[in-house]
Amino acid sequence: MARYDKVVLDSSVIVKWFTTEDGSEKSISYLDSFIKGSLSIAVSELVFYEVANALRYNPAFTSSDVKSSVEHLLNLKLDAKSLNAKLVKESAEIAFDCNVTFYDAVPVALAKIEEVQCITADRTSQFARLSPKGYPVKLLE
Repeated sequence: MARYDKVVLDSSVIVKWFTTEDGSEKSISYLDSFIKGSLSIAVSELVFYEVANALRYNPAFTSSDVKSSVEHLLNLKLDAKSLNAKLVKESAEIAFDCNVTFYDAVPVALAKIEEVQCITADRTSQFARLSPKGYPVKLLE
């Protein structure tokens, strides 16, 4: 049975910690719960690169802003999981089963392995493709 005191967050949710956009407030509530100690957040190590890349292409961010944001993210000490054979295998299966990128499959595969939910803000390429097949993915609302 899935536990809800722990979640996996994908990069689409974490980016909202550093930007002001739809869903930012809800996204920050996950961060607040983590800081208060009432929620554990797991991520794959890829999330740091994905967040940095998303912020790099945000016209409101400078190089210094990106460096500062990623440094802050690293200092949070989220439960960052390394890629390993089990995670790669599960991610590949999900990517092919749902016709999504490997990047989109990794956080959901991690959630499946950890027996928790993956929270995403990506309605189109992640939630809409993975949820109908029963993968542990929930839309940020």
